[in-house]
Amino acid sequence: MDTAELKLVSPLLDGMTVLECLNSAGGFTCYLLERTETKEKFVLKHISIPESDAGVEAMILSGALHDREEAKAYYRDVAQAQAIEVRNWQKLSGLENLSLFTGFQLVEREEGAIGYDFYLLAPYRTSLHAYLQSNAMTHLQALNLGIDLCNALAGIRQAGYIHQDLKPENIFVDENGRFSIGDLGLAPLEDLTVAALPEHYSSCYSAPELADIMATLNDTVDLYSVGMILYHLFNGSHAPFEEDGKPMQEADALRLQGKALPAPQYADYELAEILCKACAFRPADRFDSPNALRQALMVYMQKNAISDELIVSPIDIGETIDPEDPGDSATEELPEKTAEPAAAESEESEEAPAEPEAAPAELAAPEEDAAGSEKPAEAPAEPNDAPDAAAEEAAPAPAAPPAAEQTADTPDAAPETDETAALDAAALAAAPEAVPTEAEASETAAESNAEPEPATEPATEAAPAPADETKAPAKAPDEMPGTPAAEPTPDTQKKKRRARRTRKAPAPKTQDETPPITAESSLDDILADANRILDGEPTQERASAARPKAEKAEDPEAILPRRRKKKQPTPSDGEEAPGKKRRTGLRVCITLLVLAILAAGAWFGYTHWYHVVLSNLKTETGGDYIAVTFTSSIKDAPLAATCKDSYGNAYTGQMNGSTVIFRDLAPGTLYYVTFSVEKPRALAGETEINVTTNEAVQVDSFTAAAGTVSTSVNLNVAVTGQAPASWTVEYADVSGQTKQVTFEGHSTTVQGLTLGHTYTFTLVPPSGSSIVGQTSVTYEAAARIQAAGLHVAAMTDDSVTVAWLSLGDAPASWHIAAAGPDYAQETDVTDATATFTGVRRDAAYTFTLTADGLDAPITLELPANAPTVTSFTAAASGAGAIQAQWAYDGEMADGWQVEYTAGGSDALLSTAKTAQQVVTLQQVAPNCSYIVRLLGPDGGALIGPTVTQVQTPAAENYTGHGFTAGSAQLETYLAVSSATFTLQDLGEAQTEFVLGDALCLALHAPEGFDSTDTAPATEGDAGDADGDTPAAPAETLITVVLRDQSGQVADLIPASGLWSTLWQDGVYLLALPRSPSAAGGYQLEVYFDSQLAAQCDFTVLQKG
Repeated sequence: MDTAELKLVSPLLDGMTVLECLNSAGGFTCYLLERTETKEKFVLKHISIPESDAGVEAMILSGALHDREEAKAYYRDVAQAQAIEVRNWQKLSGLENLSLFTGFQLVEREEGAIGYDFYLLAPYRTSLHAYLQSNAMTHLQALNLGIDLCNALAGIRQAGYIHQDLKPENIFVDENGRFSIGDLGLAPLEDLTVAALPEHYSSCYSAPELADIMATLNDTVDLYSVGMILYHLFNGSHAPFEEDGKPMQEADALRLQGKALPAPQYADYELAEILCKACAFRPADRFDSPNALRQALMVYMQKNAISDELIVSPIDIGETIDPEDPGDSATEELPEKTAEPAAAESEESEEAPAEPEAAPAELAAPEEDAAGSEKPAEAPAEPNDAPDAAAEEAAPAPAAPPAAEQTADTPDAAPETDETAALDAAALAAAPEAVPTEAEASETAAESNAEPEPATEPATEAAPAPADETKAPAKAPDEMPGTPAAEPTPDTQKKKRRARRTRKAPAPKTQDETPPITAESSLDDILADANRILDGEPTQERASAARPKAEKAEDPEAILPRRRKKKQPTPSDGEEAPGKKRRTGLRVCITLLVLAILAAGAWFGYTHWYHVVLSNLKTETGGDYIAVTFTSSIKDAPLAATCKDSYGNAYTGQMNGSTVIFRDLAPGTLYYVTFSVEKPRALAGETEINVTTNEAVQVDSFTAAAGTVSTSVNLNVAVTGQAPASWTVEYADVSGQTKQVTFEGHSTTVQGLTLGHTYTFTLVPPSGSSIVGQTSVTYEAAARIQAAGLHVAAMTDDSVTVAWLSLGDAPASWHIAAAGPDYAQETDVTDATATFTGVRRDAAYTFTLTADGLDAPITLELPANAPTVTSFTAAASGAGAIQAQWAYDGEMADGWQVEYTAGGSDALLSTAKTAQQVVTLQQVAPNCSYIVRLLGPDGGALIGPTVTQVQTPAAENYTGHGFTAGSAQLETYLAVSSATFTLQDLGEAQTEFVLGDALCLALHAPEGFDSTDTAPATEGDAGDADGDTPAAPAETLITVVLRDQSGQVADLIPASGLWSTLWQDGVYLLALPRSPSAAGGYQLEVYFDSQLAAQCDFTVLQKG
């Protein structure tokens, strides 16, 4: 079918334009559509049932179908089955990571044609297959893909299905990087005993058992596909065994045969173990559920620092770097560096790549380059092999041996290059130093500008440069290896002195002195004063910080002279004098005391300022927020906290004391909370925690309807999934004050509204959760005018008085009109009664009652010469009966009619006929207000007090036949079309229905109940006098009452039967003849002989 043949059916495709036909095969055709107004793109799947008219004719000719009428019925059932399946899909629309259609429509073909056209409309999305064509996948994206697929599969499985055809073409990615499953090809779990699925479901991601017609499937086939998709991503987009050079078909054959899968190329051991378990050949060896695979991936993410780097690094597909060819950077940048201390040069030399060491024999032998051409042998003494002079200055080397010792005759002497010379210099700088020369000592001690002329040092022998002559310029002959070095310049001398100072050469030691101690620190000043006190000398003002360095260096003995002198043994016994021992001990104590004070201060600063420790992390979660409380070792430390989801989206928390709160989060999402502290402080302890927000409650409908009085409203809420234990509704009254109502279940009634005011009721999320969907509704409180029981209360020869019952709010006035032969009058009254004059008893009249706000006019027909009733009373006789009796003037040969309605609703009108002046009305609803009215034999109106109201009491619990209060269980089901059915035909019990659904109840009797018939009610039913006729068992009266959420009776179904015939394996089944007429919450009650046996609640939702 091309684009011109597609019918834009209404209302599904209103405002749509067909852009192109995407594909077509096997009765399925896909189109790309665009909404003309918004330019939003959609994909339409058109399913032809049947595929063609030729197929219909072929089935008729083959005898599978007898005629076209049977063919119509057959394909009607097929289309209805498809529609039921789509409704099942709709139940999944609220699940996470599922991308379903937005609408569908089933259209019967035009008259004369057999079959149906089925249309499914979905938003246009980018598939994973198309995404991977132009985008590379990162580690984090791939793991998020696996988690998102598991979320979707968990919901599908919970609904009783599997996908069975999972592959990149059926996976979609949105602009936020979230992945979802679409193009559902769901199969019920109970159908998995089928040996194999159709061949067109097979792909390189399909489980092996799908290709085996003898295999029995289970619900792990989707988990295998998830694992194989991730396997491909972490294997460089290659299937297992494909990297060995095998064709795709041969590689896939090895996979289907059960050969052990190799580890993916770009997965570590732990991830490879997870993927191989998901892709296990035997279904029993795989993860048993989507939640198990998701948990494994999430634990892996939490244990490992998953980066957002590409799975396949660019270096894996780019050019390989040759480690033997460092390029020009190593040889050209080195001479450009300025001279640095030897220690710095040593670090640089360690970081630089080491040159391969060449054997001496290689210098004389020819070598081949990468292209295979030979290069002539090079001698070590060629001019081009001399080192660079700038590099020589940058790395001054120690004095080398005479040039005569480094000749070619020395077998172990290897050529020395620029780099080796620098390395030697760095090694000498880092090694223990020899005793400095006199020139070096004087140079270190004096700070004057005059520097002694150093002795001339022989130059180091230059080593040959690398073989490539273009990389090093030619050197002058005087720089050749083996020749004496030129006279050092002043710049060279300064650099050498700077290098020696950097090495910190110690001053010369004498036999009587310890190494000099400077007086720059306060500790030395303290010890110096202590020495003077011990020697009896006056203390001097410490001003070492203000004295120039040269002054301190002139007389080092001025500071701590006692410390600078060695202990001199006495000539007599070699022991130190007692006074010196005491002074030495005091100095040690003072030193230790100062050190202890400094250490205590440092420790105090470390623990009370620098080192912040967090502990006792506790979380409180909602559907859209996370609150984390903590304990900090340092109060008011400058802490900050962020949380990220698995997609990298970051949220900043609001810090309040020892609590941080993150808001506007997504429900049911894992977040990683991380704490930090301002630099330069350090943070330790519990600095990270993973938290998952609560799942959101999906509200399908939130409705408002008029209550029993005009100042009340009935609110009803219906949800998908688990509803919270309680709801809270928030609204503002006329003064603007916010009020709240909390209730349990699905419905509540709000009282005290102001007439004429419009209210907005909003659902408040329960504590620790969030709600999505329809969360608010508006309602205008209007006067509710109701009237019933219009009747003629009295009549004389020339006047008539009519009266009625006002059941709701009183209007400003009632308007009533009277019409008869040559008679027409009308009047407005405020009370519920009116009198007309000028009438005759022998004439018939019609009375009409209206009022502003009354739904419809109420009329009364009074026949001529109507009988007069003198008294009429009615009262409840127990919970399930009303007894009425009356008196009248004259004769009534044809009997009477008594009408009674529950709550004044004409929909619940019942009639009883009697020839007596008393009647008992059976099977009325307990706890209900009834209007009872007396009429003539033909239903004509009478004159007199013929209308009254009766309130029935609440019923007691049924205790017969082994029943006790609450022992029976009542459930509701979707009704079946068959007139006779069993409990097994009803499927699963449910508490939520769609408006218009037919309902059926099932009452489960308590275990061990008595199923024998009820004994006769009176002795007169015991049989005849001779005892030949057995006693007839009494029938059980069954009353089913349906109440709305305000407690008013919405429907009443009376039934009766022998007790033994009511039960099927301990279950009483009854299909309700009428469905609830409005959406909302309802209560179903079952009474046996006016006693309550069981009750249950259910909800009726709006369609769509």
